Amino acid sequence: RDRAPSVPTAPAAPHSEVAAGPVAPTYRVPAARLAVVKIDFVADEPVDDVAFAVALPDGLRFVSGGRELPEREFSWHGPLVEGSNPIPFTVRGARAGRYTIRARAVGGGVDATHEVVLEVTKG
Repeated sequence: RDRAPSVPTAPAAPHSEVAAGPVAPTYRVPAARLAVVKIDFVADEPVDDVAFAVALPDGLRFVSGGRELPEREFSWHGPLVEGSNPIPFTVRGARAGRYTIRARAVGGGVDATHEVVLEVTKG
């Protein structure tokens, strides 16, 4: 029911010098700036009740109204419409590093996970 996320893949390496398989998209943002992340769950048909969750690793914080929130994970229930279901949210990185943001949608025959890599740079 849920289409697999459109994730770039690395070509298979003949001598295993390069990783093969899905590659999470990577985005760069300076530590002093906010990053708006948009994760899109694409459904082939509507699904009435889906459990959604977005989790941040240590080093990233959700931001709302200009304030950093103490929560590191948000979860809620809602529907998926047929087609695109974008979920935007704002985060800030406290220090330079690479961080993997994970989002999941489960229910009604759907079990989809997205990963986005955010590279926080100095500045």
